[in-house]
Amino acid sequence: GLVLQGAPRGLFQKHLVVLSAGEPGINRLGAKIPDGTIIGARGPFGPFAPDTEFNRWFKNAFQERYNVAPNYAAYKATNALLGLKTAYEKAQKAGAASPNQDQIIAAFENLSFEGVGGAVKMALGKGHQAVMDNAIGTAKTVGGELRIVDVKRYPADQVNPPEGTKSEAWIKSGFRK
Repeated sequence: GLVLQGAPRGLFQKHLVVLSAGEPGINRLGAKIPDGTIIGARGPFGPFAPDTEFNRWFKNAFQERYNVAPNYAAYKATNALLGLKTAYEKAQKAGAASPNQDQIIAAFENLSFEGVGGAVKMALGKGHQAVMDNAIGTAKTVGGELRIVDVKRYPADQVNPPEGTKSEAWIKSGFRK
């Protein structure tokens, strides 16, 4: 609604608009997002995902199946399944032929694995909360299609507080570790 109503009213000419979690709207709005809009995501997903063989395979398979590019929700769901698979296999290597729920939960603690959007580290919440890198970019219409340009990437430790630190305290500290 902000994009569709704000653009004709001049909002994007008068102000720098930042859609900090605007990535899911890219597929629906496309070139309706005015040039110069800053777009963010909830992780390195969609146009912010690293150009890896794994990500290219995922994007192509998703596009073929659903006729739309995957957004962060598809990436996160896939990463959740990959994390579960990795934890299950880790629990098996630790001696559990058919791991139970508690063994899988324990295997998740401080786990790292390669997700479709890059490295996933279970680094917060006493090793139970995932962190990933993040990125932002600028909307630009090229040949009638929306592109995200001037992408700036941020490592996970620059966009997440250290373990045991509350977000508000981390921000007040100047994002110091």
